[in-house]
Amino acid sequence: MSAYGARSPFCVPVTPVIVICCGVSGSGKSTLGARLAEALACEFLEGDDFHPDANIQKMARGVPLTDDDRRPWLSALRTGTKEALRRPDAPVVVACSCLGPQHRDALAIAETPTLWVFLQGSFEDIRDRLVARTGHFMSADMLASQFAALRPPEPGEIASRGAPGAEHRLLVVPVAAPVDAAVETVLRELNRMSDKT
Repeated sequence: MSAYGARSPFCVPVTPVIVICCGVSGSGKSTLGARLAEALACEFLEGDDFHPDANIQKMARGVPLTDDDRRPWLSALRTGTKEALRRPDAPVVVACSCLGPQHRDALAIAETPTLWVFLQGSFEDIRDRLVARTGHFMSADMLASQFAALRPPEPGEIASRGAPGAEHRLLVVPVAAPVDAAVETVLRELNRMSDKT
């Protein structure tokens, strides 16, 4: 029997699992992550909340982050994820850009099954989403730098991060997908992962 239930998408999994929603700013990873956490009745970690003030101020000025800037941020987010996993039998949903393989390496927890959900879309579509967004430190003008740094994940790269018995799997979701449909897609993939354990 699936740990997530074939009929109800709101069942809590039997074993801990991490869901990482990743993609450029404006791709919808925070919206999807929050909805997934609601469906799974679990903790949601918003990656932006783990940025040091210096990073936020830098991005607000329109200055792209370097990997040196990202390193302490990803370390803090990884620590927060491990702390959230201490709850017994509880999944954790994380939203984080993870633009390149080095960033995914820094965040990955090899011993915990993980579904990496990459939100994929064109520069034009995501720029339009950012232009419509208000109240966020990442401006639409910064999107070009994010696409320049983006190295989309591939199944083999993601699979290589898992320790024996802890599968790491990639799921690509188009940014144009309605949120409800994207949630259902992720939950079905979690069911398939659970069925293998």
